[in-house]
Amino acid sequence: MKTVMKTYPQINITHALEKFNEISATPLHECEALKMIECSAVSYSPTGLPKAEWGEIRNLCEMIENAAKSHGYPAEVSKNKKVDADKDIAVILHKHMDISCNEASKIDLWNYLACYALPHIAKWRWPEMHKERFFTERRHVFKRLWTRSETLYDEHHENPYWILYELGEDDCVQLLERPALSINHRLSLTIAKLFVEGKAKSGNRDLMRDVTKRLRRILPFTAFDVLPDDLIKEVLEGQFSKSLYALSATPDIQDISLLSSNDEVSRKSGLNWGQRSGRNSNQAYLAISAKVIRSGFFPDKGIHFKVETDDGETFTAVIAQGEGKALECPENNAWLGEYMRKRLNLKSGEKVRKDHLDMYGRDDINFFRREDGSYLMDFSVPSDEEF
Repeated sequence: MKTVMKTYPQINITHALEKFNEISATPLHECEALKMIECSAVSYSPTGLPKAEWGEIRNLCEMIENAAKSHGYPAEVSKNKKVDADKDIAVILHKHMDISCNEASKIDLWNYLACYALPHIAKWRWPEMHKERFFTERRHVFKRLWTRSETLYDEHHENPYWILYELGEDDCVQLLERPALSINHRLSLTIAKLFVEGKAKSGNRDLMRDVTKRLRRILPFTAFDVLPDDLIKEVLEGQFSKSLYALSATPDIQDISLLSSNDEVSRKSGLNWGQRSGRNSNQAYLAISAKVIRSGFFPDKGIHFKVETDDGETFTAVIAQGEGKALECPENNAWLGEYMRKRLNLKSGEKVRKDHLDMYGRDDINFFRREDGSYLMDFSVPSDEEF
């Protein structure tokens, strides 16, 4: 348990950018010479808390350097080795800095660590030197690691950091880079624990991605902040059961995402296929992922099949385009776009954006395969009565 909280040196963005540019222009093997732990340009939070001594900061940096070296620094190593280094560094930062969440929210503190105290480690971890890894809240090279430890800290376990070593990098991103989930410690910790159990049973690498998608759908209707631990677990177990079923080897259900790989609605494909000159602006199709294509869930390309929607509409569908990557309406490609815009409460032909899906309450569609070869398309959102 932490006792005395401390405040750490902070560097403003102007000085940090100058240092960042210098680090960017310097070869990795020379970056350690840029390390500057003691600096007159630093400031501190006006909290009245004791300042971390320079000697303490040197010890912290040495521990982080040793952790990086144990995973291959300064050599160029695999992504997996760097991810393993992340986990060790996350524990060191959280265990030895003794800072409050308020102090940790100061991006200038992390600017100091990345650009002044540990520039060589920061560049080794992210040699592309993207600014988001040095100056943004959620994806900062060091801040995100401290946040992971804070969010997944399990005080009732003999090793309170055990979950960090059970989650993969993509699992952490899915859970912890979504503020609606990660802001609640009890919720995120329970999700992580159930994920570890579920993954051990199923071995499915897509479990975290699927369950967080389901949880974001019910968040507006579920007051996790006020639920006791046993009810949080009960609700989550229900969502994990649905995910495990959907991801089973021979599923009768598949989730079709309405977002592209960058988590946005495609501007001129998918629901916005018709947003081009000379086209009916309602033309649309549903993009089918390679995973769903390989599963054999839908009929082969070119075969027509019937679909009923959760609100009683019916239409004929077909798998089309290269490698069967699209579900279309062969009789009228604009029908699906018109239908989806009505469900989203948009005007006919209006361009669909991610915030429209967020406001509606979901960004995917469930397809259920029936015994007679037809399908049910479910785009419903939970009602208040369900929770």
